[in-house]
Amino acid sequence: MNDFFGHRLDLRSIGLFRICLAAILIVDLFYYRLNFYDIFYSNEGFLDHSLWQTMIHEGQDLWIWNWSLFSSFEGAWFAVLVILLCILSAVFFGIGIWPRFWGTVLLIGYFSLLQRNPLITSTHERLLIVFLIFALVLPVEKMFCYKSKKSGEEIFSYEYRGIPVVVFLLYMSLFYFLNAFLKDGESWAGGEAIRFAIKGNLHIKPWVSHLSIIDSWLNNLTFFIRGFEFSLAALLLLPSKKAWPQVIAAFLILLFHWFLFLFFSFGIFPLILSLTSVLLIPGVFWDLIYKKLKIVTRRMLPPLKATPITIGFSIFILSLTVWRLSSRS
Repeated sequence: MNDFFGHRLDLRSIGLFRICLAAILIVDLFYYRLNFYDIFYSNEGFLDHSLWQTMIHEGQDLWIWNWSLFSSFEGAWFAVLVILLCILSAVFFGIGIWPRFWGTVLLIGYFSLLQRNPLITSTHERLLIVFLIFALVLPVEKMFCYKSKKSGEEIFSYEYRGIPVVVFLLYMSLFYFLNAFLKDGESWAGGEAIRFAIKGNLHIKPWVSHLSIIDSWLNNLTFFIRGFEFSLAALLLLPSKKAWPQVIAAFLILLFHWFLFLFFSFGIFPLILSLTSVLLIPGVFWDLIYKKLKIVTRRMLPPLKATPITIGFSIFILSLTVWRLSSRS
């Protein structure tokens, strides 16, 4: 099926996807989790351990959704420990030191954090979990890894095909399709959804309030968003053995989410969905870069050869973490 539709990813794009995913997770853990560890993930906050246990067991039927590292431990100290472990795992995962192992540790720790307080879990956290799962089934260890054991192994093709590729594209296609399909309320059908968001001050940027006088423009924007999401869903699954559908899809996804970012405050949500564009970067793009930089090797590197850089980056992250903890005390 993969050969018939022509869907493939480039190993270099997968490697860059791993690095970008790790960077976003570090930002998320540092600014959103560590900064509020005592409020959201401990008994000192608004959701104590006993109330949380009662809530998740009454609200979920599948045992896997009830599981968390916090089921056996409680207290602010354990929340800090899990967050620090996740940050350390994200650093090693991004650098490429045993990326599957540290990616698994990161997945378990991050999932446990989200489970500890499902009341504040939003779409962007769920997407990070999904992207982490895909990262663990894709060959993330092939490119841009630190001193990979396979660093001397020749690569005859950077192209990667497989079931994970089809499943990822199908998932993202369904994501955009359902987002558009579920916008079926009266405000979307009548072209008034964006106007309502502006008048209701729903996550809008301050300057956007001045656009409320341009009614016709706002109506067109409402219809445009829904139609654009339907188009992205179709484009991601478009059968083609050429690179141009992926190039167009990657560009339009970036354009769409950062265009909306100009109007609405969505936090790091645009960054997360931009990871789809990173993964869709075709081999033609990388070949042009390699040609420009005169990289002629077809080995699984370039690796991160400078050990001081790795150590310095790790110390920098650790110092920021200690400073954040000290500022909270």
